[in-house]
Amino acid sequence: MNYKEFTQRVKQHLLSRPEYASLPASIQENSRDLIILFQEQRIPLKLEIESYYEIYQHGVSFEEVLKAIETAAEKIRNHIAEDQKMVRDYKQAKELLTVELVNAEEKKEIRKKIPHKMIGDMALVCRMNFKNGYTLHVGNKRMQEWGITEEQLFSDALQNASHIEPPILVEKADNGLIRYVYTNQSSNNGVSLIVYPDFLDELARKLNDNLIIIIPSATGIGIIGEKRATSLRVGDWNAIHEVMTKTAEGSASIITKHTFHYDKKEKILETMEAYENRMSQKLVNYVMKMMGPTM
Repeated sequence: MNYKEFTQRVKQHLLSRPEYASLPASIQENSRDLIILFQEQRIPLKLEIESYYEIYQHGVSFEEVLKAIETAAEKIRNHIAEDQKMVRDYKQAKELLTVELVNAEEKKEIRKKIPHKMIGDMALVCRMNFKNGYTLHVGNKRMQEWGITEEQLFSDALQNASHIEPPILVEKADNGLIRYVYTNQSSNNGVSLIVYPDFLDELARKLNDNLIIIIPSATGIGIIGEKRATSLRVGDWNAIHEVMTKTAEGSASIITKHTFHYDKKEKILETMEAYENRMSQKLVNYVMKMMGPTM
């Protein structure tokens, strides 16, 4: 039996069981998992079906593998039932909250349904991390059910993020262009570090400099002190970003097309293009002020 046939038989078997057949349920799949969606539950049940297929390939009978899958699914359903109770109560649910940065264009449709903040060509969203390893974006409807504002949602999620997924220094270089390479604890959406409370501010104070931030993939960021690269302009940074994006290991998709800048005095995070435009306008305003009113 090949993997596709194995997956289909497992799906058919699960949907025929009384606890699934009596409920409106559907099963989706990706390259590794089966994702079971129950109408009465908003949290999907995820089974790593690929690992069970490997067990089957090693000689364990299909019937035995099915029993193991049923047992695992039941345990996960119990966890989901607990998580469902937590989700209804915001005091408990907020402990599950964290943040995620996504490619805004790729998530254009889902952004219509979830609270988000734009950062360049990326969107900052909130999600919940559950015990079964599944994550779920917080939608507008959920936020309304909790009776909270968007401001409170993002504030709580950002405060949680640094505890749930703390920053990890991957590499420090005293020579060369990039000074620091950071990710988070799981290397999952390490790019979200740029919005962690005080993270960029503390780095800027440490370097006593403005920061230039390279984002080759969603897993992490490269930090450069601005004084190290005073001769480089937007076009140069775009070229560096493009090269690093192409060589980034495991970067399935580009999360941003931009290099970012953090102004330590003004505490502003923006794209390099926006920063240079702001500085140009600031210079124009200064010159106009020095020239005084014209006749």
